[in-house]
Amino acid sequence: FVISYGSYVTGIEGLEKLPLLETIELTGTAFLSDYSFLESCKNLRYLMLWAIDIEDLSFLKDLQNLEVLSIEECHISTVPNLSHMKKHRYLSLKSCFFDILEGAWKVA
Repeated sequence: FVISYGSYVTGIEGLEKLPLLETIELTGTAFLSDYSFLESCKNLRYLMLWAIDIEDLSFLKDLQNLEVLSIEECHISTVPNLSHMKKHRYLSLKSCFFDILEGAWKVA
């Protein structure tokens, strides 16, 4: 599932109806401001967020199967502790601006 530059998408619904969805890439989604829809993607294994402004990454706590998280060139208001991500294999936070980092980050 990919949404990229030039997209006028302002909301996404119904991804919970796609139980086999494992990959989502969101790039330059200027009109999308609510990313809570990602909470319903319980089988998500790969998530890429690139060149977006995102207020809250708290939806990550529900993504227990996430193996790859790549966040690049993003402005992020709040980043929660990601130590609960037991299946993660790769974490990339490149060229990002963070307002608040919560708790201690632990990489296993």
